[in-house]
Amino acid sequence: VVARLINPSTEITITNNGGSDTYVFTENGNFTFEFVDANGNTGSAMAKVDWIDKSEPTVDVNYGLDADKKLTILLDNISEDVYLLDKDNNKINYIEVNTNKKVTNISYLDNSGNIYKVLDKDENGNTTKITYKNTIKNTIDNPTDNIIKVETYVTTLTDGVVTGEEYFDNEGNVVTGLTDAEKELLRTLQQTARSNPLEQALETSGEYEFKLVDKSGNMLYKTIRVDYIDNSDTIIASDITYNITNLTNTDVVATINPYIIDTNGKHVSVEMVNNDKNKTYTFIENGNFTFEYKDSSDTENMDVKEHTAKVDWIDKVIPTAEVRYSTTESTDKAVVATLVNESEEITITNNGSDAYTFNENGEFIFEFQDKAGNIGTMKAQVNNIDLQAPDYK
Repeated sequence: VVARLINPSTEITITNNGGSDTYVFTENGNFTFEFVDANGNTGSAMAKVDWIDKSEPTVDVNYGLDADKKLTILLDNISEDVYLLDKDNNKINYIEVNTNKKVTNISYLDNSGNIYKVLDKDENGNTTKITYKNTIKNTIDNPTDNIIKVETYVTTLTDGVVTGEEYFDNEGNVVTGLTDAEKELLRTLQQTARSNPLEQALETSGEYEFKLVDKSGNMLYKTIRVDYIDNSDTIIASDITYNITNLTNTDVVATINPYIIDTNGKHVSVEMVNNDKNKTYTFIENGNFTFEYKDSSDTENMDVKEHTAKVDWIDKVIPTAEVRYSTTESTDKAVVATLVNESEEITITNNGSDAYTFNENGEFIFEFQDKAGNIGTMKAQVNNIDLQAPDYK
């Protein structure tokens, strides 16, 4: 976050911060600008930032077996309100939690990001109310006045059974007088909802993933690999997590958790095969790394399983820029140096803008950083200002 000192009551000189009127907060905190006016009077102004959030959300992943002895995962104890993303990073659900990390609401989003369904949850995770957005009135021919008037259709539930239905207009007023046919038409909205987004059945061998992102853009990303072995009661699986999932200029550590589930309840141990038997791998640059693991009883490495970690969000490239001058000819007026042709999106950290005005010859070094935190500089130098009047002797 860049804080800039603005609207001074008189002409001032900043006496700290290298004389710059901007200060870059890389984390929450305070910074006090100090300054003096032409008469020697001193002053100060404090900038305070408390809205920086770089912490990724946390969640517990619970594994279980369904009635067909297929592996399932359930997300629990989510640390904050988050969006659930699909494989293309589109937001498909918004999940609200209370201070006890219990889910209170789940909103379902359409392809445009609009909410079409909301689930209210109690402390035990049971759904107590479902609110459906009336989307059918725009998709059917000749809708009735009541269908047009209904904005939301709400069902209340007790122990999973619908115990009430209500209909509301766009101002929240109850709509009455619906016919049985109109009610039945609105009930079709119940068929448009996806299954529980916090629970996923891993029906076949393969790789699965889930992504959660908080309102500040911090992402939790996990991939899960599962292998069902034909004619066997054993399921071999693993999951990979990353210590950093946002754009970064630092190394990223991937950690694998391999495990074997015996559906008959027997304990089976698993061990790593490659990577010096380590469960972590450090990416110093973008790329892939394949972990290998096996059943510990497989002494001949006959059935080694693989799970590949992939990182593409490391950026260690220093940003660059060029300087353009308002004139390079000899002049008795000020020269403006402007930062141009930036190699990527940058934030200037030591100047209030991308332009610096020279009232006399000298140099100024622009300092800037990219979204990953890489810091670059570019020197502007002016030596074509001539303020002396010509001598006509």
